[in-house]
Amino acid sequence: MLRILLLATVVVSGADSSADITLVAVGSHGTILRTTDGGDNWSQQPLNITRELRAVDFVDPELGWTSGMFEFQTTTTSLATMRYTLDGGLSWRDADFQTMQNNFMVNDINFFNSSTGWIVGGLGNVWCSCNGGLSWAKQYPGESSDFNGVEFVGTSRGWVVGGTIVHTADAGRTWTTQYRLSNAQSTDVDFVDEYEGWVVGTSGHGILHTTNGGATWSGQPYPGPAASL
Repeated sequence: MLRILLLATVVVSGADSSADITLVAVGSHGTILRTTDGGDNWSQQPLNITRELRAVDFVDPELGWTSGMFEFQTTTTSLATMRYTLDGGLSWRDADFQTMQNNFMVNDINFFNSSTGWIVGGLGNVWCSCNGGLSWAKQYPGESSDFNGVEFVGTSRGWVVGGTIVHTADAGRTWTTQYRLSNAQSTDVDFVDEYEGWVVGTSGHGILHTTNGGATWSGQPYPGPAASL
């Protein structure tokens, strides 16, 4: 039996009723699932890859991207898996990742609009695209630990999280470290505006909250055991 681990889900479009919500979920073995009735019924989308998909993002009901583990191109070369859709996830096309470094694994994607987006992942790197993911430029020199989440509010202010929380106010041209975790990893980040946001992660810090754009962070209590979030 094939076991599928769903690693990311995104709301593609929605209406007043949950029965009208379209979602796309991605996971292990190159799996992409899609529902148009709020999750009551799911269909698997054809995709000729076997590598794990770890991230998915849509900027409108039609245009989206998914990416994850690297695929082996030759015995010495492997490039990150990346596909994009123009029809809400019904079909997916290859994205050219030739500009990406060898053995790079994508953990998260965040596109602000149809052209400008960021990816983060293994080796503590941040990459940016200004042409809808057709080519990518490295923006951050890398760290010893992976980056797991990325969030931008507008095209200038963004945050990337992993073993540290780093921030840019100039679209990624420069980055500053806002918070460094001790023996823990942040797994995701979300901001509602340029001031208020949350970071979640492994046991040891749980939930971090800021109301000043990340200048300071404070822990928030949450129910349950001190396990990974």
